[in-house]
Amino acid sequence: MYILHTQPEFLAQVVREMEKEGKQVPVGEELSQLVREMVSMVPWGHHANALLRVSEPAARLWYLRATARFGWSRNVLLNQIKGGAYEPEFAGKMDFYLNLLNDKERGPDDQPSIGIILCAEKDDVEVEYALRSKANPIGVAAYQLKSKLPAALKGKLPTAKQLADIVRVEMEG
Repeated sequence: MYILHTQPEFLAQVVREMEKEGKQVPVGEELSQLVREMVSMVPWGHHANALLRVSEPAARLWYLRATARFGWSRNVLLNQIKGGAYEPEFAGKMDFYLNLLNDKERGPDDQPSIGIILCAEKDDVEVEYALRSKANPIGVAAYQLKSKLPAALKGKLPTAKQLADIVRVEMEG
């Protein structure tokens, strides 16, 4: 990982991001130390299983910083990478799928489909700006991961085995 994060392209991206944010840019050993600290904030498994799938330095830095900032689990990070969360056209993909859903699945009395984006954290101004040109309605909601199921939901949701059995039956049918 050290080699990946000390390549000139990656370090140049760190400098560009810091300049964009109006931060003082360290040089030489101070820059290397800053990158080491950033890398150490993300568990090794995240790097080994996910970040190696991202070759572009700007994207690698974005995922690294987002993981450190939001405390993404390895699975959440992988889902973010697979979903293309870094790519600016991510919201554009939403229109494609909503249009397809509306054209192929919506009934005559159904309202248009609404896209939903779940975020670990949301900034209303940033969300409104990013989605202002979207043709389809898109809802944005923040979520929090819980380690335990709330008591009010116990016994109301199927178990993992019950879900697996349902899926098995559907796949066979």
